[in-house]
Amino acid sequence: MPPTKQLKLSDTAKMKKSERRKEIQDGDETPNISDGQSDCESSSSKYPEAPVTERSLHRMLQELRATITADFHRINGDLRKEISNIGDRTSNLENKTDELCVAHNEVVDKIQKLSEENSSLKSKLADMEDRSRRQNVRFRGIPDDISQDALPAHILSICKALVPGLPDSAWAYDRMHRLPKPARISAELITTWGLWNGSPTHLDTTEQASPRRLQEDWQMAKSPAKIP
Repeated sequence: MPPTKQLKLSDTAKMKKSERRKEIQDGDETPNISDGQSDCESSSSKYPEAPVTERSLHRMLQELRATITADFHRINGDLRKEISNIGDRTSNLENKTDELCVAHNEVVDKIQKLSEENSSLKSKLADMEDRSRRQNVRFRGIPDDISQDALPAHILSICKALVPGLPDSAWAYDRMHRLPKPARISAELITTWGLWNGSPTHLDTTEQASPRRLQEDWQMAKSPAKIP
């Protein structure tokens, strides 16, 4: 059996270099500490360390100031834009509020008008109900200076003078109020008759005629009758 051939050191080094080259081509290269150290050495050689001088410090401060100023102007511009947008939106809201206020006032005026019309209709309806009742009695010639609160006592005194002897319970009433005045009232007419001489015929006709009127002391008085 022939003896195995011993590998030389130079052959071993060549094999390692070929394997390393193959790994680099395959993309499976692992970082090497020596490579990092070489990079640091190259960067340090490119930017050599030097003591900070007044000029370099002044230059760095100027650069920092310029950067801060640029940032400030940018932020200030953004704030101005936002404030302008807020002002526009506020103006639109104020315009909408004014429109709502005008619409609200119109609604309030219409409600007030409808309320007044409703009150007028209710009053007219109550008046129609009063007119349709058969137990109504209409009084004419009641002075207008008598207030609404004093009307019941005034009317009851007239009724008691017309029909004395009835108890107070007989004069119970449901309601009592004034009717609206007519739009046009005819003027009174006075006629002097040439043949009126106070004869018994005329007096008898006057005695039997109606209606009658009241004097100031609420006593019955004779009223002239219409001559046919």
